[in-house]
Amino acid sequence: MTLTVELHICLRRSVGLPELRRLRRTFLKLAGQSSLSGPPPPSDAKSAKRMFADYLNRELSSDSSR
Repeated sequence: MTLTVELHICLRRSVGLPELRRLRRTFLKLAGQSSLSGPPPPSDAKSAKRMFADYLNRELSSDSSR
């Protein structure tokens, strides 16, 4: 049985591939760090995808000046 979960990323400006790559690298570094104050690293692919989509939405919506 396969369950499909839709993840939405809201883009309010055009985002180039270099910036997406930078965001991916930063997310992987942050997700790999173990921190007592932050959320635990993703335990499976589904939660990792959800966390990455949330991260992109937060980063791209908070920073419209780039």
